[in-house]
Amino acid sequence: MTKRLQAILLFFLATAAAAQAKGLSVCIEDRAGVGVPARAGLLRELHALLPKLEVHVAEQSCNALGDADVLLSLRTERSGIPEDALGLAYRGNGEILPRLEVFVEPVLRLTRAGDWETVGRALARVAAHELMHYGRQSDQHSTHGLMQARLSASELINEDLRPRLAASLGHD
Repeated sequence: MTKRLQAILLFFLATAAAAQAKGLSVCIEDRAGVGVPARAGLLRELHALLPKLEVHVAEQSCNALGDADVLLSLRTERSGIPEDALGLAYRGNGEILPRLEVFVEPVLRLTRAGDWETVGRALARVAAHELMHYGRQSDQHSTHGLMQARLSASELINEDLRPRLAASLGHD
């Protein structure tokens, strides 16, 4: 591995660790109506991938965002966004804004998940990807792990991949 590649890798790991150390607070609004079992699976997986994340779930709206650092909306789909987009991190004034979206229907189409626990796991992995864009303040993607530009159905649903995906975010 070249020194430049090592420096880049260390930068991303340090940035991810800094975001983890901060302990982001996130309000998740369920505008897609995925229901309690999927939200429970989402929360379990988010805590496994980003253990210092503080999450609040709102049935419909996070209007009273209060102390939350980030608003993450579960939406059915979004017109004007490519059909295969699973999530979105908004940009403005040269930074990633604390407004993120995860699109449920494209995740369901890709994964063909057969139970709500698996749906929740897949949604959480997309959410973690978008949260890392915010935490790192970067729209850059990696060549492997959870920060790839495109995740496969297996990477979204396979429970056995959790340790590798968590490690790709810069922590155990």
